[in-house]
Amino acid sequence: MDKVNRNRVQEFTDLERNNEQFGQQINIAFRELTGQLKSINACAWPLAGLGLACSILMMMNYVDEYKLPLNPLSSGIISAFPALIVYSALVVMAVAILLLMPTFILFASPDEKKVPLIGRFQYLRSNGGKGQRQRLLLMLIWVANGLLNALVLWGGVTWAVNSQLQSPWLAGVPILIQITITAFMLIKICRCVGISIRNMTHNFYFQALAVGVAHASLMLVLYALAISRAESFGAGQWGSLVVLAIVVTIALFVQLILVMFFYDTRLYRQPFPSFVVVAFIITALSTAISPVSAQLARSAFQVRGPSGGACMVLGMTSDSKSLLPSALQGNAAGRSVPLRIYIEANGKYYARPYNVGAIPVDNERDVHLIPVASISKISDCPDESTSAKGSA
Repeated sequence: MDKVNRNRVQEFTDLERNNEQFGQQINIAFRELTGQLKSINACAWPLAGLGLACSILMMMNYVDEYKLPLNPLSSGIISAFPALIVYSALVVMAVAILLLMPTFILFASPDEKKVPLIGRFQYLRSNGGKGQRQRLLLMLIWVANGLLNALVLWGGVTWAVNSQLQSPWLAGVPILIQITITAFMLIKICRCVGISIRNMTHNFYFQALAVGVAHASLMLVLYALAISRAESFGAGQWGSLVVLAIVVTIALFVQLILVMFFYDTRLYRQPFPSFVVVAFIITALSTAISPVSAQLARSAFQVRGPSGGACMVLGMTSDSKSLLPSALQGNAAGRSVPLRIYIEANGKYYARPYNVGAIPVDNERDVHLIPVASISKISDCPDESTSAKGSA
């Protein structure tokens, strides 16, 4: 009986010790996060100034790209600048997270030595020619893994479309294959630096699984981007595969460049503030490219229909039908033709007909101002496929 009681006391003591260690780890993580937030606060004014400059430049590019009769420095537009820069930064952060998540595994330690995986290659690099070959092998394995995963995804989707398969369960097959390929890739990378499977920790296995899922998610986004670009070029089935390979290769090399940058500058030791600063810098660089910043501003300001498409039909109130310009009047009384609304400013919608081809060439750049108060209803365009295309 005494032995049973002693065992229970020992188990209770071990439980208390584990709870205390867990609490200490939570406190340490909280203090680290607080310290990183304080470091961001130290550079708040430079980031705010950069954000304001990016907002002005982004709005100017939007007005110039779509030929809108707006003054980017008017009081009604300036009030939207804070929301615009936050929106743009969030979009850039989402893209950066999606792009960089698969590289997280390179900053993890596969064994108990607590040395990042990328650090092993940097150490080999200092050893001369063999290190250079090993680093080149890392890059080749990383790019080959991405291209192979892209080929699996393209083949799976093409086969499913040609076979007219509609089972949602089949969508998981290419993803599982991609995760498996990524796992073999990580094992091969670890072997390049002398780490066997036996020496890998359990945490590294879970991290590898998470990276596999992140890599598959990135491939899905890159596939959608490549297919949309291929369709705009009029490329066929094999042409879309070439475009996909180019897009994936560019994304993978950007990943490797950012990984080397974060490791060489030791920014990975303070991930949160470093990520915020880098996201703002990427946002600033994006605003310098007129078409990119115009698209960012358009996605923020463009008014969308009930289904999320860019094409919509406006219904006017009974006493405001005369306020609808004749060029925008539809077949039904009090209803407009399909429109694209670029922005709502100073109580007015700035709109053009959605089907630009139906307008006389001399009037293609005309922008019509419609009072918001005169509108009673916003509907999707009758042709749903047209509305879906306009959502891009």
